[in-house]
Amino acid sequence: MGRGMLLIITGSFVIFGMIQLGVFDRQTNINNLNVTYWTQSQARNVANMGMEHAFKRLADENSWRTTLSTPVIFNYRDDYAELYVLDNSVAGMSLPFGVIEVRSRGFVGEEIIEARAQLFVSGGLPPVDAAMGIFTENIDFEVAGSAFLINGTDTNPDGTPGPVGDLPGISVNNPAAYNEIMTSMNSTQMSRVQGMDPDPESINSIGGTIDENHPSLNYNPAMDAEMLEEFVQRSILNADVVYDNFTASGEGSLGTPDNPQVIVVNGILDVQNATGAGILIITESGLLDARGNFDNYQGLVIVQGSADMTRGNINIFGAMLFGGENPQLEIDIDFRGNVGIQYSSQVLTSITDNLYSTAAREHRILTYVD
Repeated sequence: MGRGMLLIITGSFVIFGMIQLGVFDRQTNINNLNVTYWTQSQARNVANMGMEHAFKRLADENSWRTTLSTPVIFNYRDDYAELYVLDNSVAGMSLPFGVIEVRSRGFVGEEIIEARAQLFVSGGLPPVDAAMGIFTENIDFEVAGSAFLINGTDTNPDGTPGPVGDLPGISVNNPAAYNEIMTSMNSTQMSRVQGMDPDPESINSIGGTIDENHPSLNYNPAMDAEMLEEFVQRSILNADVVYDNFTASGEGSLGTPDNPQVIVVNGILDVQNATGAGILIITESGLLDARGNFDNYQGLVIVQGSADMTRGNINIFGAMLFGGENPQLEIDIDFRGNVGIQYSSQVLTSITDNLYSTAAREHRILTYVD
């Protein structure tokens, strides 16, 4: 009886001890989880506070940039955030013209949480994602021969390398436009669309495949037709001149680099041995009829109607955008001449600085991830 009772009591102590150890272990795990959750939350808060600090500084100092290796440190008590403010002028970055990427890494103890945002500098040009951007699914794309060149490699008008990263030769925001362009060119013609390599994941998502002949043609559903349309409407209201029909002939007839012009054409723009600089908009009912020499245009050309570029020498430095927000837009592109569309950040920056006040520029948040 006594020995049996002793065994029962001893066994009870062992069981109670095991239960107590289990409770202690569980409590320890809960405490560890709570600590981990707290440090993660605090690191996220620090990252977001760093982001807010960056936004405020950019509001006062739009030109502020860092590099990928030299962040600005924002201290918050014992914690801190590393701030990176980047655009296409930063070595190693590839972003649309006019877009800034802000990265804020919050450090709390050994915990690191990163927040990222992309901002568009409004009040100037719209985002430029490629040498040629297409914002519609209704497109008729025709090329003949291989004398044309659509090039997203950043290049200055004098032929020297541009100061920032490269873009695709062509970017589209609709699979139908991608398919139309791909089926309209042979392998030799595809080699004339040059620039940054397309994103394999994006191309695969619409059933495309990238092989050695694939042109520098990218599918980018984030291309915002609404922002392009806002820019077009604002430019129409503030244009230097609006034509129903116009024949451009002679040097500087469409503006000069020192005196760029915002020109809107609602009908036919007949180009005959003309040069120009600034912003040229062909509205939905318009036609860019460049069958004579259009050998040096520096700026942004936006076509919401048709572009007939079938004769002579045509060279556009800057970028060319087609389409808009209207889903019914039908864009006709006919390249049969010696057509060159060359992305140039130098030109776009110069146009922005000459046409738009720095005070009028604001930052619009495109994406925010933490």
